[in-house]
Amino acid sequence: MNWNDPPEAEASTMENGKTRGFFPTLIDVFLNPGQAMTTLAAKPRWFLPLLLVTAMMAVPGFMHKDALVQAVVEPQALASPEAESFVGAFFLGSILVVVPLVLVFFSVVYWLIFKIVGDGGGLKQWISVTAHASLISAVLGIIYAVVLGGPTEGAQDLPRLSLGFFLGGEGALRTFLNGISVEGIWAAAVLACGARALSQGRRSFNVAFVITLAVMLVGAVVTAIFSAFGQAIGGAGAG
Repeated sequence: MNWNDPPEAEASTMENGKTRGFFPTLIDVFLNPGQAMTTLAAKPRWFLPLLLVTAMMAVPGFMHKDALVQAVVEPQALASPEAESFVGAFFLGSILVVVPLVLVFFSVVYWLIFKIVGDGGGLKQWISVTAHASLISAVLGIIYAVVLGGPTEGAQDLPRLSLGFFLGGEGALRTFLNGISVEGIWAAAVLACGARALSQGRRSFNVAFVITLAVMLVGAVVTAIFSAFGQAIGGAGAG
């Protein structure tokens, strides 16, 4: 697996416009991320990858929709089959709306961070890079849904290979640990390849990887805080 294309090869690709096609680039994200990000730096594709990732991320939710709805919704809200169907449709619809918004949000975050540290790359390029890196989570999410099944007892999300899966924990701690996952670290490495390609080799992979990992950890902390806040509100309402 090639994480670092030589800077001279990246510059040549950028200048000559020699890029790989849509589907070869998708495969390169997994097998040759350095080449994939070099291609996207020269010719960013964002709309179709964004749609593809969104659809793929909805697949695990569709597969285990009933179990997820029962895990996150109070039983009183599912008093009838019609109500349960409505909640399930709303749940899937939320995924289709939230996923692209989250991907664009993180694209803006990466664009701003690397702009501050003096690297190149426009917002369109970062949306393209982020969408392609998110293929890692999308593909592994489907594999997890098939191999690991639906949510375990007491959990409100699908199991995945994260610190939460191996170490356990409850509440906000479990949410934080779930944010540190195999696919998250892998995607952070691919994003680091993207940062290096967009800087045309000026930014080292190692430094970029530290930055993308830090963003992943901050995201896990913020998610855990919101989770704790939501649980506190839910507990107060139940009381």
